[in-house]
Formats: sequence, C-alpha cells, structure tokens
Amino acid sequence: MPIYKGAVEVTSGNLYKGSTEIENGYKGTDSIFINETTLTIAFVDNTATGSSLNSITSVSFTGSPGSSFSSFSRSVNRTNGTYAVTGASVSEVGDPSGNVNTSVSGSGNVSRSISISGTIPTTTKTVTLTVNSTVNALLARNMVFGTTSSAYPTPWTNWVSYGIASNPNPSWSGGGTATASMSPGTVDVMYSIDSISGSYVTGTCGGGLSQSGMVSGSTPSFRAIKCGSATTSSIIATLSISVGETSTYQSGSVSTSFKWY
Repeated sequence: MPIYKGAVEVTSGNLYKGSTEIENGYKGTDSIFINETTLTIAFVDNTATGSSLNSITSVSFTGSPGSSFSSFSRSVNRTNGTYAVTGASVSEVGDPSGNVNTSVSGSGNVSRSISISGTIPTTTKTVTLTVNSTVNALLARNMVFGTTSSAYPTPWTNWVSYGIASNPNPSWSGGGTATASMSPGTVDVMYSIDSISGSYVTGTCGGGLSQSGMVSGSTPSFRAIKCGSATTSSIIATLSISVGETSTYQSGSVSTSFKWY
C-alpha cells in the first residue's frame, strides 16, 4: 500500500524517522508499510579441473523479511568424457543468519545438482556461495579388435561368415561387457552376429544390427546373407565393438571392415 506525505507518494522502499530506518508502519493494528529488503546470491566457481559450474551469474530477490524466495538450482558438470565428477560441496560467506540453504544431490560420473532455497533477510545483503568439486581422471581403454579371417561359405545358402582371428581376439582393459554391431544396412542384405557363444542375433533386410553382452577375449562371428532375390554383388560392412564407461575407465570403441561378395 502506498504511503503519502500530504499529496506526495513516498516511493522509496525504506522509511526513516530521522536517521533511524522504520521497519514496519501501523495505523492502530493495521499495517500501512512493510519494509522490503534485497538478498543477492553471488557465485564463485572453485571446481576442480575437468568440471565447471554451469553459471556464475548472481541472483537477487526483493521481499518482506522472513518470506521465502523462489528456490533455484545450479549444477557442476564434467567438461568431457575423460573425467568423472565424484562429488560437490558449497561454502557460504556473508550469511550469519542462515538465510540461504543449499543441498547437493546426484550420483554417477557426469554431474551434481545444487538446490538453493531460503528466506529474505531482515537487512539487504549479499551472500556468496563458493562451489567446489572433486573429480577423477578416467583411464583410457586399451582396445584391440583383432583381424577378420578370410570369408568362407557356411552350410546355409547365400550366407557368408566372417570370424575374428584368434590372435588377438577382441579385448579391452577395465572390464565390463561390450556391444558388437554391424553397419551400414544394405537394402537386400541382412546381418547376423554371434558375439556370445551359442547366442545369435539376426537383423532385418537393409538394417544394421547389434548384440550386447560380449566379454573381453571372446571370438565373435559376423555374417551377411542375401535377402530373397537379392541382386547386390558386394558390400563393405563395418564391424564395431563398443564398451561403456565405468567409475574408473572411459568408454571406448574400435572397428574394422570386411567385404561381402
């Protein structure tokens, strides 16, 4: 509600009697003036190499002391897939009354979320939040695909099979299982993969194909077959092995090609 001195509105956010600021004004038991203050939240990015705070832009809220300001968030993100974010923390300066609350959540290698909430202080002030992080440098995968053996016809009509030479078999450091795939698709050819002993996956004509669960050192077979009255005389297919990221190792992939004819 506006306040007037005579016919002139008092437009300032603060009122004073002499040099003393008036916090609240009343006529009888009815409030005629509620003082507002401003809270500014500033950020300092003190995150470790390999990570960063998504924004250092300060945020300001103006309102009645004790009222809640709109909660918001910031995040700590890794800079690329060679790093893992293992933790984040926040320290505060300029908040002896505890007007600003922070909490950190999240897991995994990619990011941590920081939630920020609280109340408007009794006096205008700036609270500085310094964001810290801990980061782990992920080890590179040592991946070896091996070489494709010579093509040979299988007992099934029109099949051509490509195995992986036994020395070396596809292998990688850091454990975990991989996904084997064949691409690109050719309209009248379909693919089949046996990357787990006794487990075949066959795709559709013209499509690529993948099979998960391949262990390091296994001996996969990659096959191509003509569909129906196919006229394609030859194709070059790409064979790929990819393995996911862990808390210690980066993701990795390796590929080679063979010619079907």
